[in-house]
Amino acid sequence: MLDNLRALLLVPAFLALLGAGVAHAYPVLQIYMDGATYDPETESWVITKPVFDLWLIGDVSKFGTIYEVKLAVAFFGDGGTFTLTPKTTGLVTDPSVPDADPSTTTVDPPYVWSTGYPCTGDKCNDPLPNHGVYNDMSMDHWTNYYLGDFSLTDSPVGDFMTDFPADFDSSGQINVYEVSVTGWDRVHFDAFDHTVMTVEGSGKEKVNHWKAPFSHDATHVVPEPATLALFGSGLLGLACLRKAIRKA
Repeated sequence: MLDNLRALLLVPAFLALLGAGVAHAYPVLQIYMDGATYDPETESWVITKPVFDLWLIGDVSKFGTIYEVKLAVAFFGDGGTFTLTPKTTGLVTDPSVPDADPSTTTVDPPYVWSTGYPCTGDKCNDPLPNHGVYNDMSMDHWTNYYLGDFSLTDSPVGDFMTDFPADFDSSGQINVYEVSVTGWDRVHFDAFDHTVMTVEGSGKEKVNHWKAPFSHDATHVVPEPATLALFGSGLLGLACLRKAIRKA
């Protein structure tokens, strides 16, 4: 009887510990597109706006600084424009503005990358995340945007996996960029890189590599300005024709 009572008393403590572990079970790196829709069947975030805010979220409180964070952008179609403008958001506490001009590396077909880290030499062209989009040979090219180290803990971090978080119980760095896309049929976003930990007792360093989960696509379906102008002139012509018919 006494043993059963002790077991019952231990249950709340166990559940509390379990809850504490789950509370911070966030990906180290996440991507969020403000205004996007998450499709659970394809595990993809999709947005069709030509201008939107792209968030890079690093849970720095978990393993410390996330080094050399990269935003990989894959482009599909016959060409277009793409801009990435640093900004902040008013949706959460976000006091830090990202660097104004991140350096880039662009790779055109044929695609060559390494599955090992670190990647050096001309056979690498910077390693890509292990994602099926990079095996799609219809891609025109991909570009890495080098965003630097994520080391700040000045923004709240929650679970951006399938929706905007209801709770924020971790802290880290959020980089927000206004993205403008024209012409491209689709652009695809990934984020990746690594943290470094010292192994207790050995003094050796352990490198862990991370990438943002799920698929993030901006699909261009909004008419180009030239198309809108042509459509507008067509409406004007139709109005003039109706007016002429009425006079007749």
